[in-house]
Amino acid sequence: MTFPASLFDAWRTYSRQRQERRIHRQTINAVSDLPTHILKDIGWPGAYERQRKYHQW
Repeated sequence: MTFPASLFDAWRTYSRQRQERRIHRQTINAVSDLPTHILKDIGWPGAYERQRKYHQW
């Protein structure tokens, strides 16, 4: 792999991860804005926090 190609791959990976983090953050904000009774039904944020510790963002 040449230098420009590896640089492009690194940039593409960075961009993809940044986009995934942005979408994740938007989802968190949207779910957090739901009414309290719905949050309770889905187990928010307790269930999310237990699941989150297994993921790397």
